[in-house]
Amino acid sequence: MRGVHTAATDEAMWLDLLQQAAPSEEVEKGRRYVSLTTRVSAIDPLALFGESTWENRFYWADPLRRFEVGAIGTVRLITAAGAERFAQVRKELQELEITHRAAQEPDDARIAGPLLYGGFSFAPGDAAQPSVGADKVLPWRAFPDALFTLPQFTLVRSGGGTWLTQTASLDGKTSLSEVAHRLGAERTRLLSRLVSAASEAPRPLASTVASSSSNFKVAWSETAFSQHEHDLAAWSGSVEQLAQAARAGTVDKTVLARHVRIPMPSPCDLSGLINRLEQEHKESYIFAVVRGGDAFVGATPERLIDVDGESVRTVALAGSTRRGAHPGEDERLATELLNSAKDRREHEIVRRWLNERLGPWCVTIDADETPDVLRFPTVQHLCTPVEGVLKRRTHIVDLVEALHPTPAVGGYPLNKALALIARHEPVSRGWYAGPIGWLTPQGSGEMAVGIRSALITPEEAVLYAGCGIVDGSAPDRELEESRIKLNVILDSLVRGVR
Repeated sequence: MRGVHTAATDEAMWLDLLQQAAPSEEVEKGRRYVSLTTRVSAIDPLALFGESTWENRFYWADPLRRFEVGAIGTVRLITAAGAERFAQVRKELQELEITHRAAQEPDDARIAGPLLYGGFSFAPGDAAQPSVGADKVLPWRAFPDALFTLPQFTLVRSGGGTWLTQTASLDGKTSLSEVAHRLGAERTRLLSRLVSAASEAPRPLASTVASSSSNFKVAWSETAFSQHEHDLAAWSGSVEQLAQAARAGTVDKTVLARHVRIPMPSPCDLSGLINRLEQEHKESYIFAVVRGGDAFVGATPERLIDVDGESVRTVALAGSTRRGAHPGEDERLATELLNSAKDRREHEIVRRWLNERLGPWCVTIDADETPDVLRFPTVQHLCTPVEGVLKRRTHIVDLVEALHPTPAVGGYPLNKALALIARHEPVSRGWYAGPIGWLTPQGSGEMAVGIRSALITPEEAVLYAGCGIVDGSAPDRELEESRIKLNVILDSLVRGVR
């Protein structure tokens, strides 16, 4: 089978690469990394993610499924906290010393080498706040303010090809031949398992939980949510106060988020959940970051930034309504959304923000002034793609810092909106609505906004949703919108219960 090498071939490739990387002072300091990329047979990246013996795992698929990533293991962790978290991550990425070789060069240079995956919390300090529930647990215990992982194995499926990258660190103590033997054997064993599993059962639709808890297995309805929703009166009061602040001109828009805690009868089968999300939300980014026994999972419609060389892309996505029960109603709702002064105002704030923030970095920016309607399974959004050409090659982390948080998840003006969020949200967001995705050490990559998402632990799933509050917002409508958004994850969880 093309690309699947023998153990001897793998070992020989590694030995040649190690001999190239070895003469370096960085080896003695334990900071030299080596990475080998080869083309392999058509293996599903979700199969690599499903290697259950690995505590740290990652899965990613873009909306068109033209770029899928599965990653396992940890070679290097980059973490940061506080207001300087972007600068700290950027500095450590710049200092990475990786000697890489690709046995065959793919068309997309971004998959020709090691990738790092991870993300940032919505706000500094969010990960350390014991804010979910009266028991004062730390829900985001495994997810600091900033976290990026250089994985041991990365499988990328893109452009009709599949590429496996293996990365390791050199300690300067073990002989190169021993290291080459170990790495070659690990790679051969992994490929053997993945190829065997793919031939036996391609991507099964597994159950999410092996339990029939009647308190959990519920279709979407107001009754279902009411079992787990709390403080709705406080939520409604906050919506009214924030809408009043917008009418008074204190702020143009504030995004108010809330959460719902769903008990988990048994541990979640993440591969099964991801599979359902991919099938049911084909227009969305599907992501999962697993740290130990906790996972941040989502099906987000919103790209934050895509950087490929000097090309940059983002999207203004704001203004929402539900889907119709039939095509006629669907079209009527879409027309009402396009003609809604409230939603058009909310959308224009985001579009203008993106243009202003990207302006200093770009030679040109292209963004239509009139939005389109983008339809998802349960919700419709006003959408305007934004594309630009960078003045010079710019690291994606710099652009993430420039754009986050957008008015779509924070508000506008930003500082005033963030102050109102801190006052009205009793729950810290953690990684909800934060940037999440993958990047190369050189600065290309793609980050999405971590919405339509949940933090899943062995004990519970904590689902998050936010609504843009502007002049004209009404509590009942915002509550309905938040439930529609919460249902993106809830429905896929429920479908896995037998």
